[in-house]
Amino acid sequence: MSAGGASIGIALCPDHAQTAEDLLICADIALYGAKDRGRQQWCEFEMVFRTRTERQHQIQQELGMALSSGQVVAWFQPQVELQSEAVIGFEALVRWHHPYLGPISPPEIVAAAQATNQSDRLTATVAEAACQLLDELPALGLPKAHVSINVSPREFELYDVASVLDSVTGAHRIDPVLFEIEITEEAMLDTAVAGEQLRRIEQSGYRLAVDDFGAGHSSLAYLVSLNVDRLKLDRRFVRDIATSRENQEVVGALVGLGRSLSMDVLIEGVETREEARTLSMLGCQEAQGYLFSRPMPAAQVADWVRERQGTALAEVA
Repeated sequence: MSAGGASIGIALCPDHAQTAEDLLICADIALYGAKDRGRQQWCEFEMVFRTRTERQHQIQQELGMALSSGQVVAWFQPQVELQSEAVIGFEALVRWHHPYLGPISPPEIVAAAQATNQSDRLTATVAEAACQLLDELPALGLPKAHVSINVSPREFELYDVASVLDSVTGAHRIDPVLFEIEITEEAMLDTAVAGEQLRRIEQSGYRLAVDDFGAGHSSLAYLVSLNVDRLKLDRRFVRDIATSRENQEVVGALVGLGRSLSMDVLIEGVETREEARTLSMLGCQEAQGYLFSRPMPAAQVADWVRERQGTALAEVA
């Protein structure tokens, strides 16, 4: 028991297990369920917990092979300038379609990589895909478009993120200004662990974006000291943006903050024309969401760009 209190997992015989060994396993699984709910919680075993634990174990066991065989890939979601809808970049999103379990969610993939000490391999895999797309974009008429990848806060504790990125981008001779690193606000707050690595990332010349901005408690001083290039506003601000005065005021204030700090501001989760129009009127210049495109495999990006360019030419004609 710690100063913060104890968590308790409960398993009953014969309801949950028949033997002492299985009963302890079920109680241990329930304990993790209690911890997930916070401190000073108790939790009784449920069969869904075992199913979830077995799934996690299988994902962890097979992640290394999936990385080596190319089953873990990056899909890309476009980012656009709101008024013209010109493509300004893409976000790389990790995907893994397991042959038996089906689609594995990105948080499950990231958690499995952390649990099996393969976070550096996962980041390198996504960074490699991002560099390959950057190699192709000039031929598609997008020489200044950037590609961003996500780095979770805990990764800064596990390995040298900057060195992994430098190795991959260096091999492709990528201009770092076209390669964007997205971090969440938690990474900025943990200056003891992440601060030095974030400065090294900045020194290497990469763009730096703060994802889901407005969901946490970023230090404005730290935003400035790190020379953050872009703020990505949390998608919850889009909900009912056309009618919610509160959300409009928040978005307007955050857009103004970004401008005052010379940072680009992009809002995620835009799904309708009405949302896009309202956001544009509020001064938001960049957006990402299903209105423009769902995430797509790398192999589909070229056709998507060409089709979009063809539509734009037809409208001009």
